[in-house]
Amino acid sequence: MNSSKTNEQQQPERFIDLRNCLNELVRDGLIDQRDANFLSGSPRGREEALLHPLTYIGNKNLDNLKEPGKKLDEETLTRWLAEKAGQPYFNIDPLDINVSAVTEVVSFAYAKRHQLLCVGVTKDLVTIATAQPWVRSWEEGIEHISRRRVRRVVAKPSDIQRYMVEFYSLAKSVSSAVSEGGGHNIGIGNFEQLLELEKLKDPDANDQHIINIVDWLLQYAFEQRASDIHIEPRRELGKVRFRIDGV
Repeated sequence: MNSSKTNEQQQPERFIDLRNCLNELVRDGLIDQRDANFLSGSPRGREEALLHPLTYIGNKNLDNLKEPGKKLDEETLTRWLAEKAGQPYFNIDPLDINVSAVTEVVSFAYAKRHQLLCVGVTKDLVTIATAQPWVRSWEEGIEHISRRRVRRVVAKPSDIQRYMVEFYSLAKSVSSAVSEGGGHNIGIGNFEQLLELEKLKDPDANDQHIINIVDWLLQYAFEQRASDIHIEPRRELGKVRFRIDGV
C-alpha cells in the first residue's frame, strides 16, 4: 500500500452533506456567508433533496468569488472537491471507457447503493469514480472481489448518476441482443462507445435491445453534432465511426 493511500485512510470517514459543503465553500472563499445561509435555509423539493450537494449548488448559478466573472458550476465545484480530497478529477468520457469491462467489476445494485462507477480496469488496478471522496466503506470489498487495487478518482455526481444507468443498460442490451441472436464470442467491442440515451430505463427492466443500441448511436451522434455515422460490421466485432467537425 502506498503512503498516499495510508495517509488518506488515516483521515476519518465522512459523508458530504449540503451544510458542511457550504461551510467549506465559505471557508475557502468561493461563496459568502449570505449565500450559504440562503441555500442552507431554502426549502427543497423531493427531487432537489435527492441531489448531491455539488449538483444542487451548481444549479444555483452562484458567482465564483475567487474568479470574478465566472460561475460556480458543477464541474468547478467537483474540481474543487477533488483538490481538497487530494484525489484526481476525472471527466467521464464514454468513448474512452470499455463498458463491458467496467460493468463486470461490480453489479448495478452495488454501484447504485454506494453511488460509484468503475471507469477503468487493468490487470492490477480498477479506477472507481465517486463524488464522496472521504467514504471508503466500499473500497475493501471491491479490492477483494476484483482482486485488484482500487484507484479513486472524483467525478461530477450528475455524470456518475447518468453513466451508471447508461453503462449498465447498454451492457445488458448488447449482451441480450447477442444472446437472442445466437452470436458466438461476440464481445461488446466498440458498441460500448455508443452512449448517450435520454431517459433510460433501469437495467433490470425489459429492454428492446436492438432499439436501445441504435437509439444510443443516434442520440450520441446528434449531441456531438456528427455529420456522418460509419458502421463497419465484422464477424466478431463491429466498428462505428462518427465524423465530428470534419474528423
